[in-house]
Amino acid sequence: MRIARVLNESVRESDILARYGGEEFVVLATAPTRMARSSSREGSHAVAETLFVLHGSDEPQHVTISIGVAEFAGDRKRFFHAADRALYRAKAAGKNCVMAAEPRDLLG
Repeated sequence: MRIARVLNESVRESDILARYGGEEFVVLATAPTRMARSSSREGSHAVAETLFVLHGSDEPQHVTISIGVAEFAGDRKRFFHAADRALYRAKAAGKNCVMAAEPRDLLG
């Protein structure tokens, strides 16, 4: 998947990009949320600037992605829950949006 390649090129070498569901990816960042959010914005801009040939079309098109960012604090379940909630807020906010987890997201 070309989006994965573009994202993988935009994350830091110390971070891990993984597919998480059908059209969702997760970046396991070693940086605090503020730095991870900045890196995620770079990734979303890199995707938005890349042309993709989509199924059913011969014409290259620009696409956007939404990203949810959370900081791992020792509990995998809470971490993924927080990132997922942030992702859905990003999707609701519009195209090409990055949202960080809020403290209430970490409650489980």
